Amino acid sequence: MTNTPAEFIAYCLAHPQDRDGSTWDQKCVALVFRAGGFTDSRDSAYRAALATEAAGHKLDTTTPLDELPAGWFVYFDKAGPDNGHIGMTTGNGRFGSANWRAKGWGTALGTMGIQFYIDTGARYMGASPYFINDTLDLSGTASLGFRDLPTLAEKRRPMSQLIRNYDGSIGLVTEDGELLPLASTTEVEALKATGIVGDWVQMPDGLIWNTLTAVTARKLAQRTGNPAAVAGALAPLLVSAVVGALADTGSGLTVAQVEAAAEAAVRSVFADAAK
Repeated sequence: MTNTPAEFIAYCLAHPQDRDGSTWDQKCVALVFRAGGFTDSRDSAYRAALATEAAGHKLDTTTPLDELPAGWFVYFDKAGPDNGHIGMTTGNGRFGSANWRAKGWGTALGTMGIQFYIDTGARYMGASPYFINDTLDLSGTASLGFRDLPTLAEKRRPMSQLIRNYDGSIGLVTEDGELLPLASTTEVEALKATGIVGDWVQMPDGLIWNTLTAVTARKLAQRTGNPAAVAGALAPLLVSAVVGALADTGSGLTVAQVEAAAEAAVRSVFADAAK
């Protein structure tokens, strides 16, 4: 039996890195196969899309992105048949996947906007509840399948802590002290439903958030030699401090612009260090 959408997310949260401790980047098909509990797969997301249609499940290209049900799969053409991209929809126009741009669940693992990914140059091939010839267990579930999670919650103790920064930013502090940014309340509800997180802790100022960001930076740098992965993971955590510092300057920079600048800055630091 395949997993529910919520169990798909629970798998991701329980495996923030791949089995060998490496980043999830460029392993989107492997993630869907394992997190979904499927028995068939392909060697690229592009070929998985073709196999899905060959099995008689035409990809939906007409439903608005923000109306796609949670628990479907979105397929993209990125650099030809040997590549592509795939992820599971989480509602509100977002999807969870293995990609260096995805945030919140692990190393190159989390959610991002479907349109955001399209804007990077990916061709949207369509969406379907099917991964080749099977689907997640969507029966009798609502939203992300939270009704199926009490058994998971009973087996887990709270291991991580949800925090809300003074500016409204939200994140998850893991057992080993790393701070993972969360993009939406949907992710928060998924975490709380699994029973692996405690209650909210409100931060009175940015000191603790910034300290945790520094801890996370050190751990990421020690764990992976991939500057792009480190930069992508740290950029969302730096936004809060930068936006706060610019609050009275009248710069007019958006959160997205600050995040992009922060990511570029981290990459630059790695490039200078390598000289």
